[in-house]
Amino acid sequence: MSQDIPEIYANYNSFRPEASGSKTLCYFTRNMGALLEESKLGKDANILEIGPGKGELLNKLRGLGYSNLEAFDICASFRENLRSQGFKVYDGNNLLDLLEQLPDNYFDALIAVDVLEHIDRLELQEFLKSFSCKLKSGGVIMGQVPNSSGLFGHNTFIADYTHITPFNEIRLTSLFHGCGYKNILVRETRLPKSVGNFFRSIARNFIFKIAYFLNRLVGATPVKNLSHLILFHAEK
Repeated sequence: MSQDIPEIYANYNSFRPEASGSKTLCYFTRNMGALLEESKLGKDANILEIGPGKGELLNKLRGLGYSNLEAFDICASFRENLRSQGFKVYDGNNLLDLLEQLPDNYFDALIAVDVLEHIDRLELQEFLKSFSCKLKSGGVIMGQVPNSSGLFGHNTFIADYTHITPFNEIRLTSLFHGCGYKNILVRETRLPKSVGNFFRSIARNFIFKIAYFLNRLVGATPVKNLSHLILFHAEK
């Protein structure tokens, strides 16, 4: 990751002010919250979030009773803000800087929500392989990325010019498998519960089934996850 990227992130809200504070709160209970429950992490689990921004998810986790929360962000102003909120924060300009600071066999979970797409493919591969040593046995990596094979996922990916690496379910699974992880899960994000979203979900599922059929009909790679964002979960 280039050295000027931190300056871009320091001014991220100038580029996309509508995204500030929304990514973790709107979908937390329905998506990341479900992954946490399925992982059966205790409230004393050692959790590291990379790319936490202003700390919306960390504060949500704190409010749910998780007590051992740590963070890493390449933006210095974000790091200082997180420290002012009482979180332990690691410094560095990239993920490889982070690795040098972490103890082995320490973390129960790594969370990366809308982060992996910002990282160069080779750097990400090197990080995931090395980070396995930082996880306890049975530790997990979980998060969310734009789905470039979603019906409108490519729009989500290219809307942010700091996005570097596109993903779909097949590429994510291959990445984690190649880096030595197991029990890899990739699935569509679900809409938050509401009356309106109930009907939107029905319509969305119908449209996705048609799109999957058309993919098979024309001989395209038959990806099953077609939402514009996808969740992932992989175990050491």
